[in-house]
Amino acid sequence: VMALLFASRAFDKDSVGAYRGCGAAAGLLLNLRIMGVVLVAVVLVFRAWAWFRAEGREQRRVAATIGGVALWGGLVLFLSLPYLWGDPAGRLAEMVAVSTDHPNPAYELFRGELFSSAALPWDYLPRWFAISQPPATLLLGLLGLGTLGLAAGGVVRRGAGPGAAGIAELRFGVLLAACFALPLVAFVLLRPNAYNDWRHFYFLHGPFCLLATFALMGARQLPVRGLRREWLVGAAGALTAAGLGVVAIEMAQIHPHQYLYFNFLADRKTPEGLRERYTMDYWNIAMRQGYERALRQAPSSPAINLKSLATPIGNPLQGLVRNVGILPAPARARLTYDPTRDPDFYLGGFALDDYFPPVLHQTKVYN
Repeated sequence: VMALLFASRAFDKDSVGAYRGCGAAAGLLLNLRIMGVVLVAVVLVFRAWAWFRAEGREQRRVAATIGGVALWGGLVLFLSLPYLWGDPAGRLAEMVAVSTDHPNPAYELFRGELFSSAALPWDYLPRWFAISQPPATLLLGLLGLGTLGLAAGGVVRRGAGPGAAGIAELRFGVLLAACFALPLVAFVLLRPNAYNDWRHFYFLHGPFCLLATFALMGARQLPVRGLRREWLVGAAGALTAAGLGVVAIEMAQIHPHQYLYFNFLADRKTPEGLRERYTMDYWNIAMRQGYERALRQAPSSPAINLKSLATPIGNPLQGLVRNVGILPAPARARLTYDPTRDPDFYLGGFALDDYFPPVLHQTKVYN
């Protein structure tokens, strides 16, 4: 999002300094996610288009902005990522290779089937994105893409040049669409190793939410007979606020498990329907409630031995040991994981009554 902000400022100011700032932000972006190359590529394509349409001194100035993006992006990436210092070209190629084909596959529960993360179906990322977005965001984002497409079509028909009114805003919209759509298309075509819902692609959320604003802005220009434009804008804002308000209420209801949010496109009503179809608590974060319950259940015991029930996905002991760090130090000191002793309590991040009825304590979200 910071890199998008710097790109927007560069489009607005159209100065060499602003494009250097854009390049520097893009260098940090590439450090975090190599897919940030999409942002860099789109900015450079726009600059190349401006260079071809310019002449003389203006053409040299545009060339300086291209150099500013490329040189400052490369410099900041190099300085901020010491891993590159020994062999910049070779290790950058290695980063790209690992990001597109991670060498350690896992297993993913998706649509009720177990898939290797290295051989996911084409709809893995699109479906996860669709079922985990608030409906208002999903609707507005898609409307924003449509609004942007209509605006871009009008500019093409008019043959407007780089300096025409509204071009900077439209250019930013195209950049948002590219940063959202191109990684999605790349996933569908290349099927890289991905797991734990769509967390490797959470960066799609920022540009998609910003695309949603194009739908709200488009409401200002809609010619609707018999309605004042202010009413239309107000209605769009009210519907958006109501849609997000419903999600906020849901978040309060499922707290502290907001990471399990699903919208109406997923089956939230069938008992255990979500658990049997999707990976949900990949890191066993729900274990914390189990720890706290066990500690309350045996308040005088100096040592409580725990055992994690086997799950179809992930390492259960890893989930126990890692998440105990959430607790205060005195509580941590009372918990043990000795496999040679009988456990005082079993814990699991799924429906325990499948294995050990009756259950002492269980928390469920969405049935």
